[in-house]
Amino acid sequence: MISSKIAAAVAIGSVVVAVAGAGVLDHMRTAVDVSRHAHATATGHGVEVTTRLSLRQVGRLTDVMADVTVINNGDKPVAYLGYACSNPAGVSMVSTRPDPTAPNYSASALAVRDLVMKERHSRDAIGGYFIETAKPVAGCDDSALPTLPPHRRIVHTVKTTLAIDGVSRYDAATTDVVTTLNLGVMPDPGAPPAPIEPAGTIEVRTPLEQVSSFKVDSIAKLEVTSQRFDLAMKDAALSSWVDAQDPPSWRGARLDDSYEPGATLGSDWTLIAFNRAFATPLHAAGSSVKTVSVSIPQERASQPVVTDGVIPAGAVSKSRTMIPVRDLYVGDLVLPSGKVMVGDPVWSDPMLTFSLGLSAGRYPIHVVTARSRWGGYESVAWEALTLSTSPVTHWAAAVPVGHSAGELKPGFVFSWGTDGGTGGFASPEAMRHMDASLGDAGYSNSLSGRLAEREEANDWLWGMLTVDSGNGANVFQSSTGGDGAFPVFLGLDAQNRPVVLLSDFGGLEMEYGGLR
Repeated sequence: MISSKIAAAVAIGSVVVAVAGAGVLDHMRTAVDVSRHAHATATGHGVEVTTRLSLRQVGRLTDVMADVTVINNGDKPVAYLGYACSNPAGVSMVSTRPDPTAPNYSASALAVRDLVMKERHSRDAIGGYFIETAKPVAGCDDSALPTLPPHRRIVHTVKTTLAIDGVSRYDAATTDVVTTLNLGVMPDPGAPPAPIEPAGTIEVRTPLEQVSSFKVDSIAKLEVTSQRFDLAMKDAALSSWVDAQDPPSWRGARLDDSYEPGATLGSDWTLIAFNRAFATPLHAAGSSVKTVSVSIPQERASQPVVTDGVIPAGAVSKSRTMIPVRDLYVGDLVLPSGKVMVGDPVWSDPMLTFSLGLSAGRYPIHVVTARSRWGGYESVAWEALTLSTSPVTHWAAAVPVGHSAGELKPGFVFSWGTDGGTGGFASPEAMRHMDASLGDAGYSNSLSGRLAEREEANDWLWGMLTVDSGNGANVFQSSTGGDGAFPVFLGLDAQNRPVVLLSDFGGLEMEYGGLR
């Protein structure tokens, strides 16, 4: 078995322009007192969690240091939700600024408002996640069940940057440092790896002002956001539709300044809310005095065909911590000429084009997801385009148009690159529409923006958009889990005929047999 080293033979990163909320920060330089410290402790289920906060000055940086101690005082091991060989408790910055009082809305409208305000609060705590300062213990079994042994004391030190050159990122009076330990139900002895059921949470909150006096103006705009939401809900069509939805069906919402062409910055706004029942989000736009447009979703969310995720024939996963979970058949890619492109579909130039002798037609797309052996976040492991029903017997590097296999060293494959964290499949015919749409007025009006919203509506796992109603040409997109270069493999049958075109995102550390 030859390791599939990724060659940057064709790895050109595509460019994604993301417009983020803008605000003016009135930072104040403040002297740093590194002698201050604070302790806080919480207990539950026989487990005690303590956080000791302090500041550390390293050159231009002022870091918040959190020494976290977890003690299992019981006589039995306790499972937790997380990873073995890493800090069992997570630490983050959390804004404590209160929400403005809400009117007497329906339960569904309140659910949307809560999501909007939660997103706004996060802006006052952007980047406030602590990282470990020490490497994992050598020899630790990172595939083991994450447990706290009985009568065991575990100590970790984590940190995050508080200020640079005395200019803080967080307002001390309205920020808490929150340590969270999510406990789990201990599996039965000998049970195979499966997601750990939650059993309770231990949370330690420490006001940042106990160690810092930094002051920073809020960028969350809570009052303005609340007023804008009230304006949106005064629209009869919008409010009646929102009220009719099941409150738990809302998966996310945000309300921000409008950055569309012609908008008045600071006065105009947009509201986007995602409901699990629909393939596209609710859109509303307005000014400081009224709602001017509302777009209510009509297309119902499609339900992919789900089977168990399995490692492809002839391939091996080298990951000790991750396992395949689900195989999602999400629909068919339409290839009007039989040619297929792989890469970040925001723009055609960085994508790879393959001419595999395919007939024009429809080809199934599968997304295979992965997660930790014991549960946690589900991400895309690979995306695959099925070309034939024959079984795969071996693998080869997929060779794009304009290149030859002779360019590759043994064990290397061609790859495509992204700095937008997305990848997918499309036809050259579909990408002509995507390229032309780059100049459209406003991101939400562009085909790329509409495709991204469909992906977000599916928990960032996949999205599909038809861009040409005449020939049915469409574009598929999924999340790669990060930026970088991603390899493309061709699964072949016993007669060396193409069976599957697969792009691997690296989470399962795959090796593909038959590469030369």
